[in-house]
Amino acid sequence: MSGGIHAWEGLVAEGPPEAGTTLFLSTTTVDEMAALAWTLEENTRKFYLAVAGLMRNPKASRLMETLALAEEKHKASLLQVYQRVTGGTKEPALSTEGPPLLEGGADMDTTLRWAEGRTVEEMLEVALALETNAYDRYLKMIDLVEDEQARDVFRVLSAEEKKHLDKLAAMMDETLKSDYEYEEQP
Repeated sequence: MSGGIHAWEGLVAEGPPEAGTTLFLSTTTVDEMAALAWTLEENTRKFYLAVAGLMRNPKASRLMETLALAEEKHKASLLQVYQRVTGGTKEPALSTEGPPLLEGGADMDTTLRWAEGRTVEEMLEVALALETNAYDRYLKMIDLVEDEQARDVFRVLSAEEKKHLDKLAAMMDETLKSDYEYEEQP
């Protein structure tokens, strides 16, 4: 985003509950990490599709749809890691304990309710937080796992998350120059 710290005007970040938390401290094995990441990617995919449907600006809506498709690709990569380390052929079970969580640990349902009536700028801020948490998670997983093939997958995923951040930052710059908005569709 343009300007960086030099453009800061004393604003304080606001966002949905738990936007910056992480869940990976409680996982200990590669298969647990891959399964948790798989669940978070799926929930985030659903979130992006829901947000795309709320957006009035077609370009912003397409970006959210593109991010949703990317989450599906991430799930496929994580599935390979999970199956390799478990020796199985099944998908990891989606966590049904508690509410569905997004990357970063935010409750998907709460975040979607929060999103109603928000501007594109606010939604891009949320997406930036989600993608930053995903990027950070994969960088940490590279250091935590010993399996070199798993590390390679997490390197690829972290690079993809970085690309998402770059796209979102570009869209945020555009948004700050204009007045994109979205609204809940009937």
